[in-house]
Amino acid sequence: IEASAANNSLQSVSVPLSALAQKDGQQIVWTVDRNGETVHARPIKVAEFTADGVHVAEGLKPGDVVVAAGTQFMTENLKVKLAGDAVQQSASADDDG
Repeated sequence: IEASAANNSLQSVSVPLSALAQKDGQQIVWTVDRNGETVHARPIKVAEFTADGVHVAEGLKPGDVVVAAGTQFMTENLKVKLAGDAVQQSASADDDG
């Protein structure tokens, strides 16, 4: 899943609730390094929880690829393989395309 810009704030991005995890008492998301095909824990600051997911105030930028399922199985530098349809961009209802 790619983090997408939230409509209500220039500084926050939105991710699915399932992308949130905890590590060492911090809220994190697992981001995918497309070059090395590895995952990395990235600390985030949640701006707000919504019906559509979570708006992240700090720690992500639009276009970052985050793990949205199976986060409990992730470890730092775990090798992953992205299937062509596994990476989805969170679509905005306002996107006329």
